[in-house]
Amino acid sequence: MLIWGTGISVSDNLLRPLLISRHAPVSTLAVFVGVIGGVSAFGMIGVIIGPVLLTVIAALLRFLDEKLSHQP
Repeated sequence: MLIWGTGISVSDNLLRPLLISRHAPVSTLAVFVGVIGGVSAFGMIGVIIGPVLLTVIAALLRFLDEKLSHQP
């Protein structure tokens, strides 16, 4: 049971970022960091919250950079 749980956990941590990055305009590394950081910060719900929060922050930073670069 322990071996099965470890195998599922490891494959989930490796496959989830790959699958999420196919459907979102975010790099695989960013999704992986979001999943790992989300789990460490929020627990199991962090698997969902981590990549979403990281994507929102990246989009806000891109928006801020675009707005600041177009100012006279």
